[in-house]
Amino acid sequence: MLFHFDHSPRAIVASIDDLRRRGADAQERLTGSWKKLALFILGGAVVIYLDVKFGYASHIFAIVGAVLVIMGFTMWVKRDRAAKQPELDSPSLRMTQRVIHTLRDDLAPTRNLHGSLDLRGSVDPGKLAHTKQDSRGRTVSYYRDDWLSMKAKLWDGSMLRVAVIKKLKIRDGYYKRGRVSGKQKFKPAVLKSVVNNIDVRISANPQLYSLSQASAPTIGQTIGTVTVQSVTVDGGLLRVVGSLSQEPMAQEFLELLRATYATLQRKDVA
Repeated sequence: MLFHFDHSPRAIVASIDDLRRRGADAQERLTGSWKKLALFILGGAVVIYLDVKFGYASHIFAIVGAVLVIMGFTMWVKRDRAAKQPELDSPSLRMTQRVIHTLRDDLAPTRNLHGSLDLRGSVDPGKLAHTKQDSRGRTVSYYRDDWLSMKAKLWDGSMLRVAVIKKLKIRDGYYKRGRVSGKQKFKPAVLKSVVNNIDVRISANPQLYSLSQASAPTIGQTIGTVTVQSVTVDGGLLRVVGSLSQEPMAQEFLELLRATYATLQRKDVA
């Protein structure tokens, strides 16, 4: 699921609240469907067994049992499809909600928060960046998942742009002939590496702030659990990219954001 937003932070937080409630309700219905599924299939099997055991000439019990079993498997298919839908109360959604809630008072009055939230999953076909062959001729796929991006004008006139990117390296599944049996066996895909990046860009208000490389975070510096990967100071633009192995939580995101913003040097305004 891909969401684009251009509203006030409070409106976005309220929308996420509603989305999470719907996700929780859907999960509850999904859990309850197991009981109905078991009853239909088990009931159908029992009815068919009775028909076979007692040999009813009309086979009415067998017909009813078959209908119950078919209904049970139909529910199974529907449940399986529902289970494959993106989770609507995922850690990514909760993190986004907390970040937006925290930033709500930092935005310029009457200004909206622009951005997108992509919950389609990191291995969605559209996120495949490229593939290549390893030394043994197996296909390795590289995915880039820009799952969160936001842009907003802050109360002091500076422009904030942030993004969260997840990069995956996956060795695709393949068939291999067994040395002893000679049969083809399927080797499942293997996740080789995961890198999460938080990209923070601040275009400082030139009337209030100045920037210098000396005041900016340094490459290799650790901010919480985030390691600074790159730093760019170009005129009034400060860009800091941090990396971490696990998917970032709101606290890690906000710590990097605060550390980046704190490097702005306020000018003496007469």
